[in-house]
Amino acid sequence: VHRPIEESRTMAFWGLELKAGKTADLGLTRRLVIKQAALVVNTPAKKQEPCVLSVSIGDDPQKFVVCRLHEGHLEQCPMELPFCPDDRAKVHLTGNHPVHLTGFLEIDEEDELEEMEEEMEEAKPAKKAAAIANGKPAKPAKPAKPVPE
Repeated sequence: VHRPIEESRTMAFWGLELKAGKTADLGLTRRLVIKQAALVVNTPAKKQEPCVLSVSIGDDPQKFVVCRLHEGHLEQCPMELPFCPDDRAKVHLTGNHPVHLTGFLEIDEEDELEEMEEEMEEAKPAKKAAAIANGKPAKPAKPAKPVPE
């Protein structure tokens, strides 16, 4: 049986609070899928008007409406909005309330391993510096114990 090789991908939670009347550059370094927009009603608005969430791509001034949220009527909107870093996407919000955007980032296992290695390398000099500052020589790292499967 021949099975195609699949890239192993994991997901990480992503969230953003977009303030009323503001624009946010997503500034992505990996693929993002926005799954939901939810209205944040801390205090009821005196004048209830819809909060309109829209998206623009790159330098294009065109804004594309993706949902209209209305206090007391429609306060959450499921969606499936994928973006990649090359999109240079921005989200825009009009209305009286902030909106929480939630979704996930796709992370390649290879990327994840590289990030973990970088974090470990960054932590080593800090640990050495802390030990030297305390007047003690740094202890060599112990090898990791294998995890039983």
